[in-house]
Amino acid sequence: TSDPSALSKTAADLAATLAWGRAFHPRFSAGLAGRFVSSSLAGTAVRAGEMNGGLLFHIKPGNLTAGLAYENLMSNRVSFGPSGDGERLPAQFRAGLRGRKGFGPVLKGLLSLEYSKPRDSLHWYKAGLELSLRESFHLRAGYRARASGSLFRGGGRLELGGLTGASFGVGYEGAVIALDYAFVPMGFL
Repeated sequence: TSDPSALSKTAADLAATLAWGRAFHPRFSAGLAGRFVSSSLAGTAVRAGEMNGGLLFHIKPGNLTAGLAYENLMSNRVSFGPSGDGERLPAQFRAGLRGRKGFGPVLKGLLSLEYSKPRDSLHWYKAGLELSLRESFHLRAGYRARASGSLFRGGGRLELGGLTGASFGVGYEGAVIALDYAFVPMGFL
């Protein structure tokens, strides 16, 4: 660069989380987490605090679990410029369902479904499948789609973009090492 002062610019990030969770019953758990985030770049700093909460329901312990979460229940205003005006961190509601099934002593499957709704954006629908062989080798596939409007109330439509929402992965889990690879198309960047 031709600007010597550009080399002296610094960047720093810090995130600290304090979390609490408790099983109130063998089939019900709840948790809260508070987080502080600080980021600075070239002399401009941004700091934010947030709080997240979640509930976990073991419908059929070991086989079927449902969860609810709300991210950024409370957050302070974050300013990204010198104006001092800021916005709150985006709140998001999530609901999910996970099921496990064994297919004999060697093969096991896991299916997960998730719905999420950011406060200021469109609905997201996600699904994932994992097949495990001897609990060491894993094949994974997933898909996520964004929806405009609500599919539950009618009038909504899925915004699909070819393979943009698809993901695939493989993994190995040994006694000392675990390796995972994922293929996640990002669409046009």
